[in-house]
Amino acid sequence: MSVAIAVPLLSSTAFIDMRYRLSSLKRLLDYLKPCIESVVERPEEVESVAMRIVEDQRALILFVAATIEVLRLPRSEMVRAFEELRKFVEDLRARGIDVREAIEILLEHDLWKLRWLATDFDRYIGMWFEFVSRYEDEARRYVLLYLSCFLLMLALYEVSDEKKLRRIAEIVKKYADELESYLATFVLAMESPQPEDLEVVGKARTPDELRKVLDLE
Repeated sequence: MSVAIAVPLLSSTAFIDMRYRLSSLKRLLDYLKPCIESVVERPEEVESVAMRIVEDQRALILFVAATIEVLRLPRSEMVRAFEELRKFVEDLRARGIDVREAIEILLEHDLWKLRWLATDFDRYIGMWFEFVSRYEDEARRYVLLYLSCFLLMLALYEVSDEKKLRRIAEIVKKYADELESYLATFVLAMESPQPEDLEVVGKARTPDELRKVLDLE
């Protein structure tokens, strides 16, 4: 599960548009090109592609390098990246393909992670290792979800055919919805770091179930 340990360091979904300006991210995406092509051709099989990445030692190194480069970006570049992503989303929406909600979930996920990596790296990594050690199957599921969203987003950038765009958009919405419950679990664990908080993800696999577990309804 080596790459699974490293993936929580990666927060690059919002920075895909910067792949030609960030050398480490470009190297990562160049390395993942065969995976991206597989997802473009068969988006329904994205999890099997993500699993290949999980077992890839070289991907581990490239993920970490890309993360370091993203963390070193000045705030102005980060703002620019988010603006470019939102423009891409609006362009899709103009074609009748609405992925706004899914992208907001992914942005919230990445911004939250970047904040903790930048301000309290040790605490964030401690929470993640606690999660992995107690709930390895759920940690693996989270990693597969995140990588699947990442690959599907890359596929959206590569596709021009409207029918295929719609199919990929529907799939990324499904994965983003499931990812949201993990994000809520991690937020809860970091704000109130009790071991039992990490159990939420094992009880709630959809946003509706999560609200019930957290007594939000």
